[in-house]
Amino acid sequence: VLGFPLENAEQFLLSPYSFGVMESFAVPFTHTGMTAETSLGGGVDVLAGFTRGLDNWSDNNDDLSFLGRLRWTSPDNGTTAAVAIHTGDEDDRGEANVTIVSISLQHQLADRLTYRLLHVVGTADDFAPNSLGGFDDAEWYGISQQLQFKLTDTLQASIRGEWYRDEDHLTYATAQLGIPHDLAEGGDYSSLTLGLQWFAMENVVFRPEVRWD
Repeated sequence: VLGFPLENAEQFLLSPYSFGVMESFAVPFTHTGMTAETSLGGGVDVLAGFTRGLDNWSDNNDDLSFLGRLRWTSPDNGTTAAVAIHTGDEDDRGEANVTIVSISLQHQLADRLTYRLLHVVGTADDFAPNSLGGFDDAEWYGISQQLQFKLTDTLQASIRGEWYRDEDHLTYATAQLGIPHDLAEGGDYSSLTLGLQWFAMENVVFRPEVRWD
């Protein structure tokens, strides 16, 4: 729901092989919960539900989180735009709110050329552990763009460019490395990925890529 919309396995296979910086750090990879979706007509659909938090199976507190999305699809199915949000208390105390909003766009530029855009903003209130044993606010944001070009019926090329700002070092230095956020350095991450997707035969896909981080 958050991040680039992947409605089926084919859309997943048409993206570069590796997960992007945004997919790895800016948004959760999994949810456990329940959602319901309905169409409002005119190409607009709404999804809403609850989860047990970010990237976990069992909740660390008794507070459920909200997951929602508003999406529009053009009459010719050539353009899809969506705004999604996940918000809830993620700490053991059930007091620190974490909110992530993603805005995505997919547009068919030509018969064989597709453009995809993703923008993510995240905030955390009193959630980032510091070196003094306390917790501070944090925010992160970034943008990812993709071009997918269908060369033949079985071969596609893709390019993905990303810039990501982990303003308070929460999503990488703290979450991935265990470093208190106020002791970390850096915070700007960029990536460029070039990939091929070759559908060699039924149920066989080769996805080589070159990536610079």
